[in-house]
Amino acid sequence: MPNLHVIYRREPGLTEQWSVYSFPESVYTGGSSLAEARSRFREAAEYGVDDFADRVLVEHIEEPLTERAFIRTAVDRHSLDRREAAKLFAGSLTFAVQAAAFDRDAPSAADGTAVVVACTPTDTVRWVLEQMGEKDALSICVAQPGDTV
Repeated sequence: MPNLHVIYRREPGLTEQWSVYSFPESVYTGGSSLAEARSRFREAAEYGVDDFADRVLVEHIEEPLTERAFIRTAVDRHSLDRREAAKLFAGSLTFAVQAAAFDRDAPSAADGTAVVVACTPTDTVRWVLEQMGEKDALSICVAQPGDTV
């Protein structure tokens, strides 16, 4: 069964707002809470994706990382490892030199933002590529022993 990656993006700001998009079939929706965004996505995907019931749904949460960047973590059996990688990566951006290098060098996705995917050493390139469109770009981070990323 092919994967359908769904990304729930918490938009920056004081008010909770979520955008939702998916790959490889594009389904776009949103909500004022994660629960509402999930519900709206499932409703839209059941209508808009021909073989939705046969898909393996891989959910991801994107959180703001900087003003123009997000960090993405998959919701799966490796979630704790992914969150640790995301936490270490975000911590690395507290150093001005590293934050400036990231802002300068991080590739932009189709919407102009930079997206970093928190990975584990067992993730495949194919799995990462499934999470993007042909005009997208992703960076990845992987936590290593000794609290390095």
